[in-house]
Amino acid sequence: MRKYTLILLAILSIGLLNAAYADNLKIGFVNLATIMQEAPQVKKIDTQLKQEFAPRSAKIKAAETAMQNHVQVLKRNASVMSAKEKSAAQAKLVKENEALQKQQSQFEQDLQTAQAKAMKKLFTKISSIVTSVAKNNGYDIVLQKNAAIYYKPALDVTDQVIKKLK
Repeated sequence: MRKYTLILLAILSIGLLNAAYADNLKIGFVNLATIMQEAPQVKKIDTQLKQEFAPRSAKIKAAETAMQNHVQVLKRNASVMSAKEKSAAQAKLVKENEALQKQQSQFEQDLQTAQAKAMKKLFTKISSIVTSVAKNNGYDIVLQKNAAIYYKPALDVTDQVIKKLK
């Protein structure tokens, strides 16, 4: 019986220590979506990527237009073409389509890789700013806004982070 009493006292002591520590815990919240919408770096990244990938995008669009034209020519002339000519034209279209799809796939992959690389740098910067704001304001933890069902608006550090980003 004495053993159970000691265990119960130990559990209660740990519980009280945790409660005392939780009273001193200062938690902040940040809205990452708002930061991403308002950060000038995001607009700069978008502009740079559009400029960088615009020539390839234009080339792909031109290839799409050319392929559509070839399809229309084939449809228009199919009735006067021999079976061999029609088969050759269709085979050519299939190759063009495969090449176009490969170009589009590679373009999308390269664009996503470039976006991820640029955004990783921005997220690193945002993380360091959040850390700085947390230390300056004495926060023990800073969580994303969507991690909480409710929090006091005074605990939101989003505006402070945005100001430091600008």
